[in-house]
Amino acid sequence: MSTPQIRIPITRPAVGREEADAAAEAIMSGALAQGPRVAEFERRFAEMVGVKHAIAVANGTLAEEAIIQGLGIKAGDEVITVGHTFSATAASILRAGATPRFVDIDPVTWLMDPAAAAAAITPKTKALMPVHLFGLIADMNALGALATKHNLDMIEDACQAVGATQNGKQAGSFG
Repeated sequence: MSTPQIRIPITRPAVGREEADAAAEAIMSGALAQGPRVAEFERRFAEMVGVKHAIAVANGTLAEEAIIQGLGIKAGDEVITVGHTFSATAASILRAGATPRFVDIDPVTWLMDPAAAAAAITPKTKALMPVHLFGLIADMNALGALATKHNLDMIEDACQAVGATQNGKQAGSFG
């Protein structure tokens, strides 16, 4: 007798006729990359988050890789992050040749513990990379102060907290 497979969905996207029609329109336009729909999305997303610019990419992994590369993080550098995340967070750091330094999470929020991040900083540390999960934002006041104190870049993995706010600021606008 086999055990029945139980599937617990992580998300249930709300996709209706409007979304299906918009996708079909984009496909039929021939502008599958770039184009006016993407430009409009970037503009509206940047406006929603409260930042000057937003660049649409295929997924969060590519976004993180582009940010890390743009910051010049390379072999020999370290980026402090958490292990309680999707594998792409560490993979984007490794792809640059840098080393992910994993720190503990806060047991209540399950997000980066600022004290653990502070204890992990070395002369090789170039950036903090907190991961906002479950619609919650890491303690960006404490992490921002830590980054400023040690002259570190802040890279937010905000893929799972789009629309979340902390002290009136949107996830993705702190970095």
